[in-house]
Amino acid sequence: MEKNINPLDNIINFRDLFYKILDNWYYFLLSIFLCLAFAFSYVRYSNELFMSTTKVLIQKNSENVSASEILYENLNSSNESSIKDEINKFTSFPLVFQTVSDLRFDISYYLVGNIKTSETYIAPIKLIADIETTKKSTHLEFKIDVINEDHFILNCTSHILDKKYNFGEEIIIDDKIFKVELNESYPFSLLPTTNVTFKSLERVAKLYQSKIEYDNPEKESNIFTLSILEEDQRKGVIFLNKLVSNYISNDLEYKKSSSLNTVLFIKDEINAIEDSLSLIEIKLQ
Repeated sequence: MEKNINPLDNIINFRDLFYKILDNWYYFLLSIFLCLAFAFSYVRYSNELFMSTTKVLIQKNSENVSASEILYENLNSSNESSIKDEINKFTSFPLVFQTVSDLRFDISYYLVGNIKTSETYIAPIKLIADIETTKKSTHLEFKIDVINEDHFILNCTSHILDKKYNFGEEIIIDDKIFKVELNESYPFSLLPTTNVTFKSLERVAKLYQSKIEYDNPEKESNIFTLSILEEDQRKGVIFLNKLVSNYISNDLEYKKSSSLNTVLFIKDEINAIEDSLSLIEIKLQ
């Protein structure tokens, strides 16, 4: 036989609940304090990422088709590269490697602040090094403190090195040969400590290849958007601009090469026909 359930048993006694909370107020206050402290620390000490974007228009018409395609009337849609194929070109390793090599992203600069260290594209100093120096996979980090307009101190903990150098002086650490110059456009009164990192170009290219994002273009649209997240937004903008510039240059070179090969092929065919005609004339004679 079922027992009768009193509806009053399901009613919350807010008075008792209030007194229970009041008796344990310090736990609630401590949890709120810890949450606020964690949120403040995360926002203050974590490095922000900024998105840079660019829109790309892929034109596929007779004005942008190579001479070889025009001569052979290869203008049907089945032989045109799809927009998806063009997007894949932007994220291809050769193009990304060419871009980071041109921009010398194998050398990274980080400004040391009172609170956190942030990556920057424009630093108080500039490193001059041959591209062959950083093609190897050797990783090297050191920090530079500017003393005056002529001298600086280079500190490399991995090599127990803390030495004074002149700007423009050749420095050799392991297999790295480089010079340090002062960035005259940077305010001399605001020169923070700069951390410098040498990275392998191949690893940098793979990193940026994975960082490139793109949207799926709408149907029948030849426009798509490329984007990238960077600590220094200027670095992201410069990278995307150079990436697009290299894509255009490579495409123009390909079309020039195709046109030249076509002209040479036609010239060879004409010479072959002329030779054949000459043989026919000789036989007729």
